[in-house]
Amino acid sequence: MKRFVLLAMLAMTWWCVPAFGAESIRILRNGEEVRLSQGILRQDGTLMMSIQDLAELTESELRQDGSVTAFGYRLKEGPVVLENEQTATLVEDVVLYDHLGRKIPIAGKVLRKDGEIYLPARTIANALGYTVKWSRMDGAETFSVERPVMPRVTLDVVYDKEEQRVTGTIWNREPQIFDYGDDFLVERMTAEGWERMREAEPKYIDGIGYSMSGLWEGLLDGKWTYSRRLYCALPAGKYRIGIPFFFRYEGTMSEESLRKYLWETHGVYTMEDMKKLLQEDIAEYQKGKTPDDLWKLWSSLEIIYSTQWGNMAFYFAGADSKPEYSTSTYYVLYGEFEVE
Repeated sequence: MKRFVLLAMLAMTWWCVPAFGAESIRILRNGEEVRLSQGILRQDGTLMMSIQDLAELTESELRQDGSVTAFGYRLKEGPVVLENEQTATLVEDVVLYDHLGRKIPIAGKVLRKDGEIYLPARTIANALGYTVKWSRMDGAETFSVERPVMPRVTLDVVYDKEEQRVTGTIWNREPQIFDYGDDFLVERMTAEGWERMREAEPKYIDGIGYSMSGLWEGLLDGKWTYSRRLYCALPAGKYRIGIPFFFRYEGTMSEESLRKYLWETHGVYTMEDMKKLLQEDIAEYQKGKTPDDLWKLWSSLEIIYSTQWGNMAFYFAGADSKPEYSTSTYYVLYGEFEVE
């Protein structure tokens, strides 16, 4: 009888405290399995990972300075690089700041065990911009993360040695319209990697030049030509030019603010109405193809496709405020070429 009572008390204790036992869960990053050094713990139903394992899972460099812990990485996919770092910063185990600088209360959710610090895996991955999914099938659990999708934009470059000119064809495979810099970077491949050649560039490289159209079947082909003279001749070698580009972003706003903005600019109240208006604008453009029709169409496209990528460059400061514009450059599009 005493043994039964003791077992019952132990069972009650087990149900009253968080479960810290290591979990056997399959971990995926972008569809590929990742092996963790510490494994996963579970606290009140939340999956917890050590700081080191979270850095490994999110491909982040881990930085610690006193009570501040920061995860950070740069995005790169093909010829496109996200220049500003995606970061998640934990301050004194209390507040987490995500990659957009938003504050996420996290007090009481940090676990310390055997000299290791464990954090909520989903919260950290989400704060870095990852998409997180959890599933259970036939008793087996899977925790997967996927990096933010990068814009599908490419650049083909041809170099004319006699004219000292680079001519590039930009192919934008997104419906999003991007603005890009009038100026450019020039880099040469060396034994230590890509080395910048400032003498071949303009003095200032952050000027905003043109808008590259998006890809719309039967309407816009997403093709744009870029041609610029270099400021000095290039010796034989492998090179690349980098064109900075950015986009307009509709920031998070209240429903009231969104309705007001849509009504003032397009005479509709909801995004569903905005999509219907877009179809009307497409039909009008295909009939007339006048500059006014094209401007109306581009304006509608911007509203619908301006929240697809990265950090805010176009935002609302409040429900009753007018939109404010920023021309911060976030991406660089690279195109490689060789000089014989």
